[in-house]
Amino acid sequence: ASPYANLKVPSIEEAVQEAYTHRHDYRTLQSEIRAAKMEERAESGLRFPSLVFHGNWGVTGVSGGLFHDTWMAEGTLQIPIFDEAKFRGDHDVAQAQVNELQSEFADLKQKIDEELRDSILDVNTATRLLQVAKSNLHLADEELKQTNERFAAGVDTNLPVVEAQATVAEAQARYVQTTLQYNEAKLGLAKNLGIIDYAFHTVLTPAMIKELTQ
Repeated sequence: ASPYANLKVPSIEEAVQEAYTHRHDYRTLQSEIRAAKMEERAESGLRFPSLVFHGNWGVTGVSGGLFHDTWMAEGTLQIPIFDEAKFRGDHDVAQAQVNELQSEFADLKQKIDEELRDSILDVNTATRLLQVAKSNLHLADEELKQTNERFAAGVDTNLPVVEAQATVAEAQARYVQTTLQYNEAKLGLAKNLGIIDYAFHTVLTPAMIKELTQ
């Protein structure tokens, strides 16, 4: 007996949404884009005038004697007129970084879509191959059973029995091989869905372990 657990293959739309939720590379690039956009807005804000206030209040005098208030207020207005060229250059650099990350993001989304389509196709193909191998194994077992009955009844010699046993052994080996291919296809789909990334970046609960091993 070889390990087998049926997998309900999601649609491409469901798979894409799950990948967007779990894949570490997708979420990391999203965070980088948000940071780059904030940097771009910050560079745009540097050219605005700024008004700064400072002040304090206190008392002065001789200990045990008379005291009087002291205070100071100061305001500074800064208008960066002569730094406009630098601000534009910094803003252009920040904007170029945003555009580059957005281009990478679009490429990554396309890559995820292609990987998921390939993985779903691999799982479906492996499923059909496994069904064929299972059917062949069942037929080989039935043929061996009938051959043994004919041999026991003295109708055939033991040569057909040996041949039937060899056919069963070959069918069993094929079934094991296709089961391995099926499990590898499921593992590839889990990887492209980001389930493995999610598992390694979170605390594994018993429910998660059960989901990953089925």
